[in-house]
Amino acid sequence: MRRIWLLAFVGYFMLGMGWVLGVPVNGTYDEVQHIPRAYGVVTGQIYADGYFFDGPASLLPGNLTCFEPEKLAAGCQTAAPRAGTPQGDETVRWPSAAARYSPLYYAAVGLPLALSPDRDGIIAARVLSVLLSALLLATAMALAARAGNRLLIGALLLVTTPIAMNLNGAINPNGLEISAGILAWTALLLLVRGSEVRPARSLFVAFGASAALLLTIRHMGPVLLGVIILACLLFARPGRVRALFGQAVTRWTLGAIAAAGALGVLWMVTSAVDSIPPDPNRAVDLSTAGIVEQIVRIRTPFYLTQVIGQFSYGELTLPGWVAFGWYALVAALVIPALLLANRRYRLVWLGTAVACFGMLAVLELWFVPRLGWYSHGRYAMPAGVGLVLMAAFVRGLGGEPEEGGGGEPGSNLGGEFSDRFVQLVAVGTACLHIYALVEVTLRYREQISSMPSPAYSFVLGVTGAFLLVAMSWRNTYTQLTPTRHNPDTTNNLGRSSEDETRTVAH
Repeated sequence: MRRIWLLAFVGYFMLGMGWVLGVPVNGTYDEVQHIPRAYGVVTGQIYADGYFFDGPASLLPGNLTCFEPEKLAAGCQTAAPRAGTPQGDETVRWPSAAARYSPLYYAAVGLPLALSPDRDGIIAARVLSVLLSALLLATAMALAARAGNRLLIGALLLVTTPIAMNLNGAINPNGLEISAGILAWTALLLLVRGSEVRPARSLFVAFGASAALLLTIRHMGPVLLGVIILACLLFARPGRVRALFGQAVTRWTLGAIAAAGALGVLWMVTSAVDSIPPDPNRAVDLSTAGIVEQIVRIRTPFYLTQVIGQFSYGELTLPGWVAFGWYALVAALVIPALLLANRRYRLVWLGTAVACFGMLAVLELWFVPRLGWYSHGRYAMPAGVGLVLMAAFVRGLGGEPEEGGGGEPGSNLGGEFSDRFVQLVAVGTACLHIYALVEVTLRYREQISSMPSPAYSFVLGVTGAFLLVAMSWRNTYTQLTPTRHNPDTTNNLGRSSEDETRTVAH
């Protein structure tokens, strides 16, 4: 499956590069907070002095947020003094709300900022960020292809939404966090729903690495990983968890995850990342009932829209048909899965949805009286993507009906549905990705003074989307690995190669 991995990696990398070059500095959520943090980490300022970092005046352009209120083009930003000049090298105290975030992500992407503290360094740091996310996403695709689960290919395309790619192409740890969540779900579902006596070591490595990233990138990681693990354990095949715990590789993997968790906790304790001072200027004076009412009426539509395509600082929302089209493709997978699955799957699915929404609601209830409205739908995406990915493991969609579920043999949608669905998703999501990239880039139509020509962004984005379509179509025509038995023998009548060696649920 190396060719599949390579196609997926280059596809996701090129699509992310479209966002790298298509959006000006601070054109993505909170980038102005993360750039000083990245510069500070790679220049030895691991623990910030309050919420400030010392850096050169060349690091960021002026008037960074000028385009937010009136949807002005990014040309309203003022150029930073050139690095290497007395004005550009003058030390400035750069504020950062991310000053106490874990340094891991920033250490991985921040070196270009130390070498070139200006626009070129920012672009190079973005490239490293999208490179890391592309590695994780391509690995998830390769694992799905190796397992022969074609629906999982389509599900992975659905959870890599335009906002996820936008974040991957920015200096923002949320993008890598979402990619790590996608890989963690993929690897763990393949482990707990698989039928191999000894699963491939690559599944353990992938889950261990992605779980470690979730525990150390951002402070919400432990909660997000907890939701992923609990859901997968409840959705596991009978006896599967006990069998996995009997293997040494499982214990080694859990040990590595525990070590990463200890490092994450150590950082939280020593950095006081959770001690955010109140801001009376942003705090909102509402009763608990008033907060809940606005969460239901205003914030929930915002959460659902943002995870598909609400960009910049929330003022740039794609037309409603984009989100509708994306959710229609999601519904084409998730709704049949809920209808065909047994009650256990439905309860796990509902519990995961409630947990994701509950995280966002609890954050709002805590922060609104102190800092104002806080939660974004993207915060829950590392766990929320499982609502789509789990559907790919319902047997009635790809082979036989779920045992104990409502599906009967006559209602089996079969492999042809999987192939056609993946092809539809590949083409549909590619078109929506390209539209989102073009729409957002044109919103910054005057950015040519501060970023490369938008033409580069368009070419890279279209190329990446095309490669992902090619990868997906290749999978639908790739034969599954044959089983060790003749499927026409008496002992194997009615069983598919997926039943024997793959990971379709029962």
